[in-house]
Amino acid sequence: MTDKLTDYLRVLLYDEKKTLEITNVTLLEKYAVILLSEFTEEKVKTLWANLIFKLSSAELVNGVPSMPISKVNQKIFVIWVNDFKLVCLNSTSDLTDDLTDIQKPILPPSISLSIGGPSGVGKTRLLKQLYSSIIGYRIEQNIFFTTRPKRKNEVNGIDYFFIKQEDMNLYRNNPRFINFVEARGFWYWSDSIPIFESKWNKKNSIFVSTITQIHEFIQRRKIFPDLLWIWLNAEDQKIKQRLQQRGDSCLDIKQSLEHNRKIKNQDRTGLISLEISTDSSNSDEPLQKLLDFIEQIERRKNNERNSNNM
Repeated sequence: MTDKLTDYLRVLLYDEKKTLEITNVTLLEKYAVILLSEFTEEKVKTLWANLIFKLSSAELVNGVPSMPISKVNQKIFVIWVNDFKLVCLNSTSDLTDDLTDIQKPILPPSISLSIGGPSGVGKTRLLKQLYSSIIGYRIEQNIFFTTRPKRKNEVNGIDYFFIKQEDMNLYRNNPRFINFVEARGFWYWSDSIPIFESKWNKKNSIFVSTITQIHEFIQRRKIFPDLLWIWLNAEDQKIKQRLQQRGDSCLDIKQSLEHNRKIKNQDRTGLISLEISTDSSNSDEPLQKLLDFIEQIERRKNNERNSNNM
């Protein structure tokens, strides 16, 4: 572990002492011992998720692939930072287990996608089509939390988790919740633990989220280095018609169109892996283009794995 990473980790763990009820941290040459006064699996995984987010944001690790977590037994967990071990245990426990034989987990193959585009372009429709497609059983969606009011036909816990504005600070103060982004006066954020766990535990999954802002995509790609951005576009008039058809108020439509103009002016050069037009009267066309793209990515990754195994 580099001196810079060691120093940053030492400061970070000290800063998290109060939040995560860490009673002591001992940094040794090949591993560190972290004692937690309230030792629960959720507490350890919150620490794990928080370290992934902060070390990745500081560009000291290569995101989720660099930081697996291992459950040794009910009293001991190991968080990996590259090849360095953070041994987490209860403050009343003794470290008697031999940690030298613990093998670093291997990240299973998967694909990470983010669907972006202006409001009304058809992101939700495409995601629902993807769920119902032949590969739908492999889709893992990171469902966001939002303070935005629920639209007609939206379902809490499926489209978003809809949260009251006054309750948002309960999530802000919990380190497992990350990626707080404001858009049109409303906030969006995500629970990091389920998606991090799925990334390490589910083979051949396709992880899908929605991102419309450049800074959010860049931040997310630090956590998921393989993240690919799919951008949907459509003519302005077509988008306005869709906003009207989904029952948006005149004020909401006006705000959405203003927001869309700002998004349109963003410079996404070099960030977009695939652009899909949703103008076509054939509603299945965007889905087929996305499925073809996913097939190409999987074929390329399989070829790379086969080459590495030769």
